[in-house]
Amino acid sequence: MSTEGYGGRSIRQDIAVFTNDPANRRIMLTIGGPVEAFASMTPRFVKLAASVDKHQADQVVVIIPSDAHSFNIVATRQVPAGENASFVHRLEKEQNSEKPVYRLVVENRQRYEGSYYGTIYLTTDHPRRKELSINVHGYIASPSPQGPGAP
Repeated sequence: MSTEGYGGRSIRQDIAVFTNDPANRRIMLTIGGPVEAFASMTPRFVKLAASVDKHQADQVVVIIPSDAHSFNIVATRQVPAGENASFVHRLEKEQNSEKPVYRLVVENRQRYEGSYYGTIYLTTDHPRRKELSINVHGYIASPSPQGPGAP
């Protein structure tokens, strides 16, 4: 059972086990429990909304390592990447008492109408969790209405 994305919550899954015992061909098992959070990420995904004429949109994701899983973010990358990417990001690190607090700033670059999707990958120095990911969704609307009767 994958616990990816369930940190800080409880999960439960039913599993069917098939046996060669004629009296018990199928046994149902339930497994579950609390999932320890590796880090706090607020918000969990990035949503950028703007219009063609007012294209500036950005969002900040705050990432705080849990007390049980201290780590540093050592690199970032995004898909899609390059000069034609619809968004860009930068990582800022603050020191909050003993553990770091990261601010991932994501900015829209798309200047035309439409939507886009992407992912930002954060490489950590933790031996058990080498990478975190944050999904990005952007929507650029048509230009704002102009002229008489426009709000």
